[in-house]
Amino acid sequence: MNGKQKAAALLLGLLLLVGCGAAETDSTESAGYAPASQEQQTEPQRWRPAGSMMPVSGSSVCSTRGDTAWLKGDVQVDGGFLWQTVDLKTGEREVFCAKKGCTHTDRSCDGWLELGNDDYLCPLPDGTLALLYGRGLPGEEEPLTLELRDEAGRVLRSASVEPETLEGVIYSDGVGLYLVHREYSQTENGVITHVLVRISLESESFGQKQEIAHWENDSERFLPGICTGNGVLAAKTAFEQGADGVRIPMGGVLYELAWDRSQPILAQAGERQALWLPHSGQAAAFRYDYDTGMLEQVDLETGEYTLFAQLQPGLLLTEGAVFTDGWLFCNVSGGAQDFTIAVQRGGHPQHSPMQIVLNGRQQSPVVRQALEGGRLLVQMDQNEFLEQYLDDDGKLTEGVTSEFLWGIFTPEQYLNGDTSYIMVESEREM
Repeated sequence: MNGKQKAAALLLGLLLLVGCGAAETDSTESAGYAPASQEQQTEPQRWRPAGSMMPVSGSSVCSTRGDTAWLKGDVQVDGGFLWQTVDLKTGEREVFCAKKGCTHTDRSCDGWLELGNDDYLCPLPDGTLALLYGRGLPGEEEPLTLELRDEAGRVLRSASVEPETLEGVIYSDGVGLYLVHREYSQTENGVITHVLVRISLESESFGQKQEIAHWENDSERFLPGICTGNGVLAAKTAFEQGADGVRIPMGGVLYELAWDRSQPILAQAGERQALWLPHSGQAAAFRYDYDTGMLEQVDLETGEYTLFAQLQPGLLLTEGAVFTDGWLFCNVSGGAQDFTIAVQRGGHPQHSPMQIVLNGRQQSPVVRQALEGGRLLVQMDQNEFLEQYLDDDGKLTEGVTSEFLWGIFTPEQYLNGDTSYIMVESEREM
């Protein structure tokens, strides 16, 4: 072999070695063994809550822990309302204030909250409570106030939080409060970005705000306050106007806004179907068919449908439902008479024989919220009375106002019309 042949052979060997190395590298990377630096660049860190995420809904009547409930009163006091506690074993209520010598008659009371504020009270695992309040209407946001309180109402810590939109529901994992607000793009596509914001409850960063995740959409979605192990649910639902302005859900799509920023579809409803999302109790979703009366439950992990119960076709299911201990309570608009039905899986719909008159309409007492231990908070009536208050000009005036009257039932007491339920003390009796 002459010199030129030796050189060519050497060059060919080097090219083969390089080719084998490149092939080995490609094979290694395709098998998932890319260098660590490349992985860090291509896979964003996935955020997860510190514990189970629980909703704190602004539409709920009260927040509860064990046999204690906290709710905002109906009677105006010095241009505001009073936060109160209710003993769920006896129905007794008192002002959520531990200030010595307080008469609870003006804004100096620790339980007082200004009229027009949005407010959320969240019981925490360590026995304290987080109270977030302020004016959070879109376009009119002001700094919020975050307080940490003990069960008697004493303020342990307070912080001002940067302005934020409050839109109906927030969540908590025990060490933070979370809310989702909307941002609208000015482009022709009209992209709507849903942004998850965390407000810290931890001592070293109490009240500090941080954006955690965002999801881009092409339409409005509302958050029913339902959490899964992977994210929070959001729904795109159409409504038809029923009697007396009652909104009847019709059609829709149920999404999961996942912590990894994906948005899988969990369920869909056709034109003659409705997605039915309980606002209180166990996390669940249902689909009702107006033509057949079939009520299906949606598996929140797989999106699969299973028959829950056979209802009457054509029921006008209105907003608001409670799902607790296997019982689903649905409110139905019946024209001249509204009523509530209760049904278990595979069972037949049942009605309470009790009747009340609310807003001039005869109806069943309305199941509003699930309480711990399978109990129900039920709206029994409205008590109207004359009240003196300051008008917008600061003048003392008089007008008719009302407060809701509440009862605490077991499902069996409610369905049997049992009058041994616990009546919650009215605010005027307090």
